[in-house]
Amino acid sequence: MTDSLQVYLSLLKEMEEIKRRSEMAIEILEGEIEKNQHPSSKKVSMIDLMDLPPIMRSLILKISSVESIELSQLEDAFSEQKDDVPSLLKSLIDKGYVEEFEEKNRKKYRVREIRKKPKKLAVDIWKSLDEKMSSK
Repeated sequence: MTDSLQVYLSLLKEMEEIKRRSEMAIEILEGEIEKNQHPSSKKVSMIDLMDLPPIMRSLILKISSVESIELSQLEDAFSEQKDDVPSLLKSLIDKGYVEEFEEKNRKKYRVREIRKKPKKLAVDIWKSLDEKMSSK
């Protein structure tokens, strides 16, 4: 083989490794973005609920007991406060406890995941990414 051919083969190998690592990095980053973009149906902790009025706590507990629920089902469950349920839901949505979404052309509600502390971005993001890639 000529020297230039060896150089080309060596460069090709390096580029393939860079491509492999880039694809792995993209996969990890897409996974992290996906986790943070889609609302979770995790239940709100009891500590979060302590600051809410009892009726709002009850609504959250009812919603979190199922994956998602329609307004009519909530109104049936809280028949004594039926007229208040829409405004209470709006308040819970505004506070970030509940999310409204559409499924099969019907409005539904689900409890959002509540974070106590904001996630901190790694100071050295490349080092952090490299550590995640090494662990795979």
